[in-house]
Amino acid sequence: MPHIEPKNIPQVWPKNEKTLGVIGMSPFATLNFLNVFYSLIHAEKEWQYPRILLDMNTKIPSRGRFFELGEEDPSPYIAQTIAELYQQGADYVLIPCNTVHILQKDWGCDSPIPIISIIDAVKEEALKHINAITPLGTKTTTSKRVYSIPLEKAGLKVRDINQQEQSIISAVIEEVKQEGQLVHNRDELSSLLVTLKRDGVGTIILGCTELSCITEFIKQHGIHFIDSNSVLAQKAVDLIMEG
Repeated sequence: MPHIEPKNIPQVWPKNEKTLGVIGMSPFATLNFLNVFYSLIHAEKEWQYPRILLDMNTKIPSRGRFFELGEEDPSPYIAQTIAELYQQGADYVLIPCNTVHILQKDWGCDSPIPIISIIDAVKEEALKHINAITPLGTKTTTSKRVYSIPLEKAGLKVRDINQQEQSIISAVIEEVKQEGQLVHNRDELSSLLVTLKRDGVGTIILGCTELSCITEFIKQHGIHFIDSNSVLAQKAVDLIMEG
């Protein structure tokens, strides 16, 4: 892969523009992130978009299976990938996945470049809202209260989902992983959203990047949401484009 250095031509590559490294483990969630990322940038020519170094590696061990079944830890492979992206010219790195950030201290402690954390990006956005918030995500992120704990410490009211509600979200996530869209669990998800609104929830956190694929469905139910992929993309744009 060529190592391309910024040229002294502002229209092509401004000196303060950085290169973003992306580690993709879930194809549809990563593609959604890339689409959101580039849609946030106003460019007239293709060379005015920033460079991304993407390693779409679906072979990295499953985060969920590591936590739930004790299978292989993905951390060493992620750390190696970060090092490789750095060697190829990445200035920042991110992973469009919420669950893997539970292990960030293991795969990110020796990172040669700054890590753009999806957890931090979502938390920053959530603190702009004062109404009750419900985080939705994988069984692992929900049980570990990845978002609930820091938001409660910040003074926000959090309404966690129960096991039955989690089973609905888990089914939705698995469907998106397999199909790239929501087809079979629409009624169940609609009922859950109605329940959350009835319980006074004003904002939900789509704390799994697969859930980014169902934002249009969420909008139809008139409930405000914070999409983890979108806020991660905005944070990345701010850092990459503004130096």
